[in-house]
Amino acid sequence: MRRIASIFVMVLTVLIVAFILRFGSALYQEGNPIPVLVAIWELETSNEEYVQYAETTSTHSYVSFTYMHLKKFMKDQGWEYAEQIGSGFVFKKGDVQITVSTRQYSKYYVLWYIPTEVFS
Repeated sequence: MRRIASIFVMVLTVLIVAFILRFGSALYQEGNPIPVLVAIWELETSNEEYVQYAETTSTHSYVSFTYMHLKKFMKDQGWEYAEQIGSGFVFKKGDVQITVSTRQYSKYYVLWYIPTEVFS
């Protein structure tokens, strides 16, 4: 019984160290990291291209592996990609133009902040 407990503790320790090595640099970039980490976990363990992790009255926040998923998402919403200005992606729909801000979250993930106007 003692041996099983020792093995369990060792496996748990290895998993915690692996988690810290994988996500350590990104943990506190967004204030409370829990919603982002839950979304990243869902992204890693599913076939989804992006996962929404927050919503406010002005923005919907998503995480994905690349910027291409943002462009595809916006195209599916009926918006046409116009240009990239720094970390902002400009999209047009008729005469309306919006900018979606993005941020690299560690070397593996991209966070995007989509204005609520996209969904109206």
